[in-house]
Amino acid sequence: MRPFLVLAAAGFVATSLSVVAVAQPFEPPTRRSGYWDQTITAQAGGRSRTMTSQFCTDPTVEKQNSVVGAGTGLTCAKREFHRTPTGFSFTTICTVSGMARESRGTVSGDFQSHYHMEVISTASRDPVGERHTSIDSKWLGPCPAGRKPGDMVMPNGMVANISATHH
Repeated sequence: MRPFLVLAAAGFVATSLSVVAVAQPFEPPTRRSGYWDQTITAQAGGRSRTMTSQFCTDPTVEKQNSVVGAGTGLTCAKREFHRTPTGFSFTTICTVSGMARESRGTVSGDFQSHYHMEVISTASRDPVGERHTSIDSKWLGPCPAGRKPGDMVMPNGMVANISATHH
């Protein structure tokens, strides 16, 4: 199960960071700086996995890896983003791991203390078919000693820094 969790975390990062892009002049919300706890439930191919990880962020990391996809650097053929009464809805088609993946979903919350994301994604060559991901994230406080912005702590304790500037 550990390889799945690491791959799921990597997939979550690619998916959650690429699922939403914003057309100008809209300014996407950013997570409050600090330490976030995120629970990710992924369902695909009749299987369901849940993992919890922690993520340290700051304004620089948010510009690169915002929860709503700003600055991801992925190639996306389609990016639609709309405000809703409770947050945002989105549809994207982006290249992830060499496959065009269509993602659609919603994001709600205040991004200061919590947010919730629901994503459904498909790719034409993906043998698993439709993937459903639910993400619940809550702010825990300032980043703890020893953690720098961009650090993601996986369920097995492994730490990976996804920031281009804080390595």
